[in-house]
Amino acid sequence: MGAPAVPDIHPVQWVKAVTPITPHLLVCIHGLGCTHRSWDGLKAAFDAPGWTVFAPDLPGFGGQTAPAGFGFAMEEQAAWLAEQLKGFSYRRLHIVAHSMGGAVGLLLPDAVLGRASSFVSVEGNLVGEDCGLVSRRTSEMAFAQFRDRFYPRLKRGWGDLGMQGIDLEAVAPEVFYRSCHSLVEWSDSGRLLGRFRALTCRRHYLYGSRNTHLPVLQRLPPAEKSAIADAGHFMMEDNPAAFNAWLKGFLAVE
Repeated sequence: MGAPAVPDIHPVQWVKAVTPITPHLLVCIHGLGCTHRSWDGLKAAFDAPGWTVFAPDLPGFGGQTAPAGFGFAMEEQAAWLAEQLKGFSYRRLHIVAHSMGGAVGLLLPDAVLGRASSFVSVEGNLVGEDCGLVSRRTSEMAFAQFRDRFYPRLKRGWGDLGMQGIDLEAVAPEVFYRSCHSLVEWSDSGRLLGRFRALTCRRHYLYGSRNTHLPVLQRLPPAEKSAIADAGHFMMEDNPAAFNAWLKGFLAVE
């Protein structure tokens, strides 16, 4: 048999070390307003035998165009990602999901999550309090107000952060607005935390040491949460060495 058909990847995305059957497939899901570049620091860390890393831009974000009629709900993003995963053959599936990407990962079909060996939520959305001022405020305002006043200010503010993974210039206002509405609805529903708790694979919640105030931490057992030192919400960029070392240890990458 020949190699499996690999998904049609946009040039700005990356897939590392695709083999006919990879022992370990690591799927990295970015957050709201971000792109695959959130995971750039993983490239060297997981450039190891037996590992394939798939870090796509979700539809509407970065360089990824959306299918016709796409509504940018979290469950639609999850269904799209599940289709991409059909192009890979693997023995073990590992999911690492940041912020909004945590919701997308948890809404993957049960057939996908049931095959997962591990799921790491990187301050991924689990409860309503996880919707900060940006996503909740966006969901509460009219689209015209968001597009004409709030989004331009948000672009300037996020641009000042200097994070390579953030690219609001590549996200249309409507995409961001619809994503926020869906993200808030799912977070408020309580179903994301329920799905996280129901995972049968190894699961863990990572948070930045600057964010010990997060309400969700009180709802997770000590054994299922860890802090990344000297980091905030974007811990992959705030302290990539510590983040990568923790993740490699958790996934037992040599």
